[in-house]
Amino acid sequence: MTNENEVSLSGDAKLAVTPRSGRRLRRYGGASLVVLPTDPWFIKLKKARLRAGMSQRQLAGILEISSVAVSHWERGLSFPRESKYEVLETLFAQKIFDASPLVFSPSRLPENIELLKIYNILNKKGKEDLIRFAHEILGK
Repeated sequence: MTNENEVSLSGDAKLAVTPRSGRRLRRYGGASLVVLPTDPWFIKLKKARLRAGMSQRQLAGILEISSVAVSHWERGLSFPRESKYEVLETLFAQKIFDASPLVFSPSRLPENIELLKIYNILNKKGKEDLIRFAHEILGK
C-alpha cells in the first residue's frame, strides 16, 4: 500500500478506500477487532472490513456483488466464490480463508453450514447450552 487509504489490487490497479467514521469501530470495540487464529473465516472477514472502515455496501461495490451477499458471508450463511478469495485477502492485506484457496474447508460442507445457521440464530444462553450439550455428547 502506498497510502493508508489506497489498496493495491492486481498489477498496477489501485483502489481508494474512504474510511467511515470511527463510530462502527467504537460500536464493536477496537480490541474485539483483533483477528484470532481461531476465528472462523466469516468473523475474520467482518473484522477486516470494520478495521478498514468500510461498510458492507462499499465492499459489495468493490466486488460487484450485492450487499446482501456480503451480509450473508459475514454471518456464515453463505460463502464467497473462490474467485473472490484473493481479492478479499489482497484488499484487506491479511489471510482470511484457509491456508490455500485450493484446500477444501470443512466449514464449507453443507451440513456444517446448516449447523452455523442454527448456531447464529441462537441467543447467548442458547449458544452456551448448545456447546455444553455438544461436550456432553462427546464425553468431555
